Order: sequence, then structure tokens, then C-alpha cells
Amino acid sequence: MEKAAPTTRVNRWSQAASRTFHGLTLETEGPESPSSREDFTFIQLADPQLGMMFEDTRWAEEARQLECAVEVVNRVKPRFCVVCGDLVNARPGSKAQAAQVRDFKNICSKIDDSVPLVCLCGNHDVGDSPTRASIQIYKQRFGDDYFVFWVGGVRFVVLNAQLHKDPSGAPEFARAQDRWLEAEMGQGFPGAAIDSFASSGGASSGALSSSGGMVEVVRTVCLSHIPPFIEAPDEPDGYFNLDLATRSRLLSTLRRGGCTHWFCGHYHRNAGGLDTAEDGSTIEVGLQSNSHVVRLHPSSLPTLAGQLNGWGLLVSPGFTHFSNALCLAPNLKVVVTSAVGAVLQPSGRDPLGLKGFLLPPVASPDQSGLRVVTVTGPERTVRHKWFSLAQARALRGVDPLHLRRLVAAPAQSFIASSPPPSPLLSARVRRRSTGDLVSEKPPRKVKDVQLADKAKAPGGAGSSNSSYSNSSGTSSRPRSLSLAFFS
Repeated sequence: MEKAAPTTRVNRWSQAASRTFHGLTLETEGPESPSSREDFTFIQLADPQLGMMFEDTRWAEEARQLECAVEVVNRVKPRFCVVCGDLVNARPGSKAQAAQVRDFKNICSKIDDSVPLVCLCGNHDVGDSPTRASIQIYKQRFGDDYFVFWVGGVRFVVLNAQLHKDPSGAPEFARAQDRWLEAEMGQGFPGAAIDSFASSGGASSGALSSSGGMVEVVRTVCLSHIPPFIEAPDEPDGYFNLDLATRSRLLSTLRRGGCTHWFCGHYHRNAGGLDTAEDGSTIEVGLQSNSHVVRLHPSSLPTLAGQLNGWGLLVSPGFTHFSNALCLAPNLKVVVTSAVGAVLQPSGRDPLGLKGFLLPPVASPDQSGLRVVTVTGPERTVRHKWFSLAQARALRGVDPLHLRRLVAAPAQSFIASSPPPSPLLSARVRRRSTGDLVSEKPPRKVKDVQLADKAKAPGGAGSSNSSYSNSSGTSSRPRSLSLAFFS
């Protein structure tokens, strides 16, 4: 199995502290560390959201999918696993949220100790309008709400996107995060003459550091719950994205720091898009036969030309005619990952709002899923692929090299389509946004395996004393929806 990031025995839930992550620091995993050129894999989960399907009365179905995901993580042994927000469904301060957090931790504590677990906050974890109190509760349970960590020479920036969505409840916290992000993205590395660069073909991008006169790539990846946009950077404002002014500012800031990928959740469906810099003020530089794009401070140009030539780099003619700005990664890919918990099926209208999906949501191994991300080669090339939990079970015993080939081929766009409607729904009853109930027969006959008849583990769907129910022990079926489970 793939080598896991070295960690010491510490409390898994307090590793995000002082705006960094225990064991995954610049010193241990940065661009000059021994692991900075090792290929690695990480797994992204989004929206386990225990309690979503039954409005916090019970959460056996979501818990079952999360347990399946934990099994996949333990088989693959990635360098780390990240959960991109909405760990639970109940709102801050409620008894149901405390119970859901307990069950989330109980399930995720089964992840192998060699695999760091990075948790992000979502709107259900800290509230739609987070406050000082709700953020403090989250930090007591899971650690910092925003921070940076490093793995294999790659910088990962974690954001509390809810402070960008609605900062009114804690404006001072929102301002503090903005200042921190600006400083982090503008950070230089000792001896670096160039702030950052990016491959014009999207192959590599990041801030530059220098060691012994050599330039090294520092790729940057952003992680959050709410995506900046669902499909396009100029799309209208909606429930599932950030407002246009905020997203434009964040995208510019992240691109300036060399960020090439932004992985997020919140949408409960797969989506994504590409943000491309419109400013053409670039200097083309060739490094090891690869074409890169660099933007520099004009004040640096008189002395920089000699340094570039000293490094054996090729500077394009007319490089003095460029604007006063830090370098920008020309392309930033936003990857919106569907839920490991309950999935929302598209309704065909209002894709950015609360009328854009059908009810009830669906949680089953062929609908719920996770994303496997690989980082390979000296350029730290990022590739990724979404797997349903049923598909992910096939990753049992897959060696790291084969897994990376599986993610890379067949060649696909970085935007994954949503999974098709499940043939395992023995009676699919959906409440459309108009309130009408529509019952559909399955396309083929499938033997029903009720969740109540499945595993004997606590929290089975039909158990009135389920450990995955609220304190009253309430248990109910989801609006006549019968789910079948893979054996």
C-alpha cells in the first residue's frame, strides 16, 4: 500500500491548530522535504450530513454510507482523507447535533491511525450565519476552521467558506480569515525571486521557492465546503454558490498564490468549472522543456533578467511591458464533489437554488460516493475521479500504481457527471418542487434488501433503539422510499 504521512499518536480531533495541521507542516512536507517528489493519493469525502434524510430523527442510512467510505479509506491507505464540510445535519446548539457529532466521530475513529483525517466545517456545522459561539463549538470538537497544511510538496489551503457566504454573524472572524488568506497567498519563500508560475497547459502551477539556485514548484490546492461557483465563474448568485463579488475576489487571490484546484462539496451532486485569468500580462518562461507563465513586479524586472538567465531560463521578448501585479495561475479548476451521504437528484430547473433537486434525497452505495485524487510527477500533476461507494469497493487490494492509472484513464474532463438514477430503488417516490408525488417503477426487477435486514451493527434502519437516532429513539421510513443495499 502507499506510504502514509508520518504521524504521532495524538488526538485525531485536535490536529488542526494554530492555523496548521499536526505532522503536515512546511518543515515536514514542504517543497524541500524528502517526500516533496513522492507520488501520493488522497480521498475527498463531502457532506456525510448525518440526519439529512429523516430531518434529524435518525441517521442510520447516512451512517451506513460513511462506514462504507471508511472501509474504502482503510483499503486504499491514502496519504490523507479530507471531509469537505456538513459533517452532520443538525444545527449548532441542538441536542441532535451533539449526538450526530458523537456518531460521526465514532465512525471516523475507525480510520487507520496512519491516515490523517482533515475535517472542514459546512453551513450545517457552524450555521448559515456562523457566530463566535458556533465557531468556537466547532473548534472545540474538530480544531481550527481554516488553516494550511502540506503533503508531498503541495500546499493545501482550508477555508471556512461560510464566513464568505454570510459573515454577518461574525464579521471580525471573516475579516481575520481574509487577512490570513491574503498573507498566505502572498507569501514568498526564502531566496525566491519569482512569486509564482503556472503551466499554460494546466500541468503545473504554484509559488516558487529556490534552493541552491534551483527553482521548485509549489502547487497549491484549496479545500472548502461551499463552492465559489457550480459551473461558471460568472453565473448568477444562488444558494449553492458564493456571491459574484466574493467569488471573484477569492478566485483572484487564490490564482495569485498559484492555486490550480479548488475541491468542495455542498451541492450533493457532481459539478465544476474552470476560472481563467483574463489578464494577458504574462512572461513566458521555459523550464526543463515545459512552457510556463509568469507575472512579475515591474520593479523586479531590471535585476530579475540577470537572475533568470543565471538559472538557465528563457525570457520572452518584450517582458518589460507588463502590469504591476503578482503572478496568477491562468486556470483554476473548481471541482464540486457529490455527497458521501444523501445525494440530491437534479430536477432540471433552478440548478443554483433550492428548487433544483428532487425529494426525498437518496443514500445508497450506487448513488453516494467519494473522489480519489492523485498527485504525481515532479510537477505535482493533479488528477481525480469520482467513484460511487459500490465502485470504490472494487479498490480492495489495488496497488498505488494501478490506482493512479485507474484515476487517470480513461481520459475525462475534470468535471464528472452526476451518477445516473439508481436501478436499486425498488420504489422511487420523489417529491418534486411543486409538491406532487410521483411514483416510478424500476427499470428492472431487483431483489429488495431492506436496510433493517442488513448488518447487525448498531443503528440498523429498522431498530427503534438505534444508536443512530435522536434521543427520543424515533424511527420512521422515508416517505415510502425503499432502499436496497449491495450485499
